[in-house]
Amino acid sequence: MAKKLSIIELHSLIVCKKPLLFLLDYDGTLSHIAPTPDEAVPADGAVDVLENLVGKKEAVLGIISGRPLKELKKFIPIDGIIFVGAHGAFIETNRGDLTSIVDVAEVNPSITEVHKSAVKFTDGKSGFLIEDKKVSVALHFRLADDKEAEAVLTNWKNEIKPLLKKNKLELHYGKKVAEVRPQGADKGVAVNYIIENFCKKNDYPVYIGDDTTDEDAFKVLKKRGLTILVSDVERPTSAQYRIENPDDVVELLKNVADDLE
Repeated sequence: MAKKLSIIELHSLIVCKKPLLFLLDYDGTLSHIAPTPDEAVPADGAVDVLENLVGKKEAVLGIISGRPLKELKKFIPIDGIIFVGAHGAFIETNRGDLTSIVDVAEVNPSITEVHKSAVKFTDGKSGFLIEDKKVSVALHFRLADDKEAEAVLTNWKNEIKPLLKKNKLELHYGKKVAEVRPQGADKGVAVNYIIENFCKKNDYPVYIGDDTTDEDAFKVLKKRGLTILVSDVERPTSAQYRIENPDDVVELLKNVADDLE
């Protein structure tokens, strides 16, 4: 379990490690969880504090999300941030250069088949939302009936199982979402890539996230950074510390930014 600390306690642990590499999830971390992805706007004050951090010499800022890059940047329209989309499949550096750790042309045909299967099993059913991210497919069921969602997910999983194995794809579950993505496209891989390619040796990583997809990053940084789970309840996690909600995240970032040059 992660140890719950106050904003003041976390602030003290973080500022003494500067210069800092902040790596932040978006949904549930910089925004409150919403019924649909389009409704998950940044928490109050989030954009302002991110703009402040980008201007600090003692901080590098990255946002790592399962969302497509274009969608992520729509919510956070700030230059100078390292944006990571589709769980690390796409990376835009803080200089605006684009790179990918996934062969899109190779992955896309099998992802198209996964998408068709999701459409088939949700056709005519309410409460489901399918996101085609070109290198992954996310099936959201937050607004669906629980029993119907369970049946749809079971049927979908059974049909695409041979496809996943053959094409080195993986099925992952998050908060009311199931997503198929390529092996190796996870936030832990993305964190390592950022550290190795875009950071100075003494930049200290601080990762904040709320979902099961953030656990890969928590594990990667367990012995060489500070990791914070965003959750209002205790749960098994590889994160070291815990705060309750996105408003706490914004307050923590504000406090740390005030002590950075």
